[in-house]
Amino acid sequence: MLNSSAGRDRRIALLLALFALLLYNANLREIAAGDTFPARFLPMAVLHSGTVYLDDLVEATRMGRLHPYWILPVRGGRFASVYPLVTPLLATPLYLPAVLYLDHHGWGDVEGVQKVGRVMEKIAASCIAAASVGLLFWLLRRQLSRGRALALAALFAFGTETWAISSQALWQHGTAELLIVVALLAVTGQPTMKGLLVAGLASGLVIANRPPDVPLAAAFAIYALFWARPPRALLFFAAAALPLALTVGYDVITFGNLSGGYGYIVQHGPGYAKFFSYPLGSGLVGELLSPGKGLFVYSPFLLFLPLYLRRSLTPSRRLLTVCLLVGMALQLVMYAKTDWRSGYSYGPRYLTDLVPILIWMLAPVVESLEDLAFGAFLTAGLFSIYVQLIGAFYYPGGGSDQLYYPEGEASTDLTNVWKPEDAAFVVELKAGPRHHFEFLDLRHQPR
Repeated sequence: MLNSSAGRDRRIALLLALFALLLYNANLREIAAGDTFPARFLPMAVLHSGTVYLDDLVEATRMGRLHPYWILPVRGGRFASVYPLVTPLLATPLYLPAVLYLDHHGWGDVEGVQKVGRVMEKIAASCIAAASVGLLFWLLRRQLSRGRALALAALFAFGTETWAISSQALWQHGTAELLIVVALLAVTGQPTMKGLLVAGLASGLVIANRPPDVPLAAAFAIYALFWARPPRALLFFAAAALPLALTVGYDVITFGNLSGGYGYIVQHGPGYAKFFSYPLGSGLVGELLSPGKGLFVYSPFLLFLPLYLRRSLTPSRRLLTVCLLVGMALQLVMYAKTDWRSGYSYGPRYLTDLVPILIWMLAPVVESLEDLAFGAFLTAGLFSIYVQLIGAFYYPGGGSDQLYYPEGEASTDLTNVWKPEDAAFVVELKAGPRHHFEFLDLRHQPR
């Protein structure tokens, strides 16, 4: 009977992931930015040229810009992505059909390569996001009834930035969500050798994929010391060290420093001396509650976690929950001191990586909600889905990015991000849906 139930859960997880994959692609376009362009083309370089450098595809990767910030000339006369390699390497196997297609039809047409890249970036991003949805349902079934696990996994899929950000382009956030779900699956099980190795590897990859996620990975590392206890916990740290060592080696060889492309930008990029100069208090309020970028505005069902946090601190999961709460608090403080508007993007993009943890913490809260409270939770969830749907089908036609950055991407004017009438889901809805089949429109330029 138990095996039959587990088999049913696996089928539901697969069907949920497939449904998410279908809906993520229903807008028939990608929603990308310069941050994602290197990840769009790097899998092609790996499969076609056998390299993680973009030398042979540099013209395509420029996307019409003379000096794009997303690629850098580095040692040896090569061109490298300014961003880490984990996300594009994870997406690489999915690009095999596209590379075979281009091998047959030729690589000389830059616009043709860009067109294929746009399609493949969206497919790869949506596959990664859909995989995280299926695995999250599996994780939630350890704590929730099947119906409520399905409801909460669906809210993760369609009521958070997983839809409007992670599934739409190869941001680092989609991979971060997937890795965090894998780490949660491991650390909520028994501290076997396999569990420790998987948790450690996933945590190390979280940092290698997106260095600002160090506080989240550190939370798993601290918990591992109690979960397995030394010396067995060393398996966790050995596994985590592997991707970090490879990343450091690549950064030193390529960029000549330990911090990679991020370090290069901080040292040489304009305006980065003021990167951490934003006020802490207003930053914390802004990233959680501002109409333009607030996490609890774009996904209000998540408010049930702070409202009922005590219910999440059950004895069996209290230590892990506390570790993760501290890690998330540190990351919130870090982002509050930066430009928490998170650049040209829809909603609270910077906080996307926290979402799987918040969903996991919500599980006992959701299980405890009775009729009226559960109805309110579902109502908030439906509004969250509505907000994210606008992001997927309408953004960026209404110009919300330009409202939040009135003087260009270096603008420090935060006025409009606090105005309810300038909330992106309000502004973008008024402008109407973006036209579909943008994959076929090569005149589309990066925003």
